[in-house]
Amino acid sequence: MDEPDAQSFMDRGLLPENLPPIFTSEKLWSHFSVSGTSYGITGKAVGDHAVYNVSKRGGQRRVFAIPHPAFVRDLGLFFEKHWTDLKPLFDKSPGSASRPTMLSAGNRHVRLTPHSDLPELRLRAFSRFKYCLVTDIARFFPSVYTHTLPWAINGKAAAKADKASVSATVFGNRLDFILRNSQAGQTIGIPVGPDTSKITAELLLSAVDENFLSRYPATGRPAYVRHVDDYWVAGNSQEECERHLFHLRLSLREFQLDINESKTKIISTKLVFADDWPFEFDKELIESLGKGRKQKNETLSILAKITEVATTSGDDGIIRHAIRVIDDNRLWDAQWGLLEHFVAQCAVQFPHSFDYVARVIAWRKRRNPGTLDAELWRHVALATIDQNAPLGRDSEVVWALWLLKVLISTES
Repeated sequence: MDEPDAQSFMDRGLLPENLPPIFTSEKLWSHFSVSGTSYGITGKAVGDHAVYNVSKRGGQRRVFAIPHPAFVRDLGLFFEKHWTDLKPLFDKSPGSASRPTMLSAGNRHVRLTPHSDLPELRLRAFSRFKYCLVTDIARFFPSVYTHTLPWAINGKAAAKADKASVSATVFGNRLDFILRNSQAGQTIGIPVGPDTSKITAELLLSAVDENFLSRYPATGRPAYVRHVDDYWVAGNSQEECERHLFHLRLSLREFQLDINESKTKIISTKLVFADDWPFEFDKELIESLGKGRKQKNETLSILAKITEVATTSGDDGIIRHAIRVIDDNRLWDAQWGLLEHFVAQCAVQFPHSFDYVARVIAWRKRRNPGTLDAELWRHVALATIDQNAPLGRDSEVVWALWLLKVLISTES
């Protein structure tokens, strides 16, 4: 599927990706069927976002925003109606690794290049260079100035000359209008999470990239890779990378954005080809669990190393990776008595892994309930709720509630 579908944005692109499977928006579209293909949002239709606070790698938090479905419907219609004009705009960013792909089936309507593909993409793009500028945009989604969207789509001069939301010429004004009305009229920020925001972000940053490249002669434009708002720009010297940074700053400011100075650095290109996962543990873990119970001490030692690395690095994404390795290789059974307590400790100590753990336990409960320590998991789930609900940590709470539901429903 190559074109956007308004219904799919609501069915499979409205809610955050890391909600328990019980949450769905698939039945909402039928409530808007009487409106046909006409926009429903008028000047008086003003809403606000529901927020969902989730864990991130390294103990950080991210706040997703969920617009009212009426606004997502209109955004979907906007992309449907204007896709022929919008699609060529993505071609203005030859270094983009986040060009949206529309999917007709699956969990999401819009797919971006996964992070796991980026090391190879950077290697292919930068193999002849010695240095690399690494940077990103400061608080990108929350800082987008919605009036810059028609600048990106129709040109800055045209958008400033015609600000009508119903303009047929500057049709990007409609996108600006819908987004503003969805957030109580605010012009700053676009919601994090909805698939419509993935396309909106890419339209804006493709225009930034075009502006950036235009500052160089056609035969001397820099090699770069951009994934959403993360940039890698190659150079033959540190001075060349400094010039790239200067030009990128200017281009971002043209669209009211700025560099994240705390994450900006110039490094050897050899450091951007490797991913940052501890893959050296994968083989050890697989081999140990594949040997059965006789290697329990060996397995325990490897699990201890993984948790130590996650703790010292402050990166609990490593724990998610380890759980995924065990799951992908179907290695739970041989040492389940040990692994059950390992994932329990992961849930307690590493909040970013709780959704992975909850899925593992739910699967185990359905497949082999007699091997599950139900009392242990009731305690973990209830303690998680008690600790996180007062702090507004939504993701831990909803996953713990879902786990309790699974435990209770499968027992009855």
